Amino acid sequence: MVQYSATTKYHEFLGAVTQHAAEGILAYSRSGKVILANNALGKIFGVDSLDIERQNLIDLIPDTEDKENILTRLFLRSTSQQEEAFEFTILQATGNLLPVDVMVGYTKLSDGEEVFIANWRDISERRKTEERLVRQAEIINQMHDAILVADPDFRVMECNKALEHILHIPKAKLLGKNLYDLVHTQFPGDMKPEDVWEIAVSKGRWHGIVGVTNSVGALVQMDCVLFPMRDSKDEISYFISVARDITERLETERRIQETQRIESLGRLAGGVAHDINNLLFPIFLNLEEAADDVEAGTDLEEAVTAIRASMDACMKIKQMIEQILHFSRDNTEREEVLDMAVVVQEAWKLTKMIIPSSLKTEVSIQGASGYMLGNAIQLSQILLNLVSNAVAAIAQGPGLISITLEQKRADDIAKPRYYAIRHEMYAVLSVTDTGCGIPKNIMGRILDPFFTTKGVGEGTGLGLTEVAGIVRDYDGAININSKVGQGTTISIYFPVSSALETKVI
Repeated sequence: MVQYSATTKYHEFLGAVTQHAAEGILAYSRSGKVILANNALGKIFGVDSLDIERQNLIDLIPDTEDKENILTRLFLRSTSQQEEAFEFTILQATGNLLPVDVMVGYTKLSDGEEVFIANWRDISERRKTEERLVRQAEIINQMHDAILVADPDFRVMECNKALEHILHIPKAKLLGKNLYDLVHTQFPGDMKPEDVWEIAVSKGRWHGIVGVTNSVGALVQMDCVLFPMRDSKDEISYFISVARDITERLETERRIQETQRIESLGRLAGGVAHDINNLLFPIFLNLEEAADDVEAGTDLEEAVTAIRASMDACMKIKQMIEQILHFSRDNTEREEVLDMAVVVQEAWKLTKMIIPSSLKTEVSIQGASGYMLGNAIQLSQILLNLVSNAVAAIAQGPGLISITLEQKRADDIAKPRYYAIRHEMYAVLSVTDTGCGIPKNIMGRILDPFFTTKGVGEGTGLGLTEVAGIVRDYDGAININSKVGQGTTISIYFPVSSALETKVI
């Protein structure tokens, strides 16, 4: 057995550690003479480590404008100088440029010789990752949608240019501040930020329309999605919000709604004028007969009956006018708990005025269809638009319009064409006609603003843009089934609750 001295073992141990180290190790003298280079350093330079030991450090550094600065940092003058790792690029034997970072240490041997020991690391993968992150950050910064990253205390951690532009506040003044201390924010249903963030935590996300009054006093309506990010311990480390400025879109929709509401009033006025004319004729005859009876002093009982019949007809006229006046008022912002069956029944009283006598109608309204927080005028507008489209689809010929309202569970509903089913229970309002149907080549455009199949001067079209806007605000859904020459069914899905105390959907 070979006997090893402690010194021999120690040197073998140091040699093994040096040669098998993951980082490149380079030892060199004050003159630049390489004393030791390990295998990892040879891989970094793309040569055998023994070839490096035959060179001078000055020859290993590529001839660039920064060479003198690099050499200065590689040759520390005394142990009192503490250097952080620094980065530069070397030229490999293959001709490739390789980024590295280097940490230099210094020692003085017992014989007085100065020795420098430098640890070298290949940072090419790190550089690639950093470059990829920089590109991603720049993409996010240039996005049209506003991006906000905030900690659980609502303090802004990061944001992009779009948010700066919307809020009219520079990023430097946003970072570290509570966003809700800087701008006034209005969540739907008078919710507080804490309520919204609690929903995002419990359900994984929150989506809604948020009104923000920016630093110059302008109100910006934003379609916002908020979701939490969790760490490896499943604890929330921060929240991300993606928001889109929809102020202009909402204003456009409001103008479309106003235009189409005026059209609807015009159609209603035409229908009411026809009904009033039909009622005025018997009123006139009844009053004329009553006047003759009173003047002749004959049968006053018949005169009273005729007058009461006239009064009943006048009350019908009064009710029709009240319905139109109620519909024409601009009170679409007021929300209340609605019994869907009652709302649709009331809406039908108004809507049936626009249906010509040549068309048959079938109405089936399920009594227990559920409750929702909404606006009755908006729901009347939906039914009026759908029925108006059905009347136009049948044109002048005979036909049938069917209206149904029923409650369905999400599991019993097929995937709708527009929007998603996200709630447990829905009130489904369907309008079916036996008209011309919708061609496939325009089916994908019928919700577009100002899209119409009508000629010039015949109106703004299907009115489905307004319907879609209202349904979207209620987080509902729309389905359309149509066959050319056979007819169309449009179904609107309203999320409802079975409880009268419904506050929010």
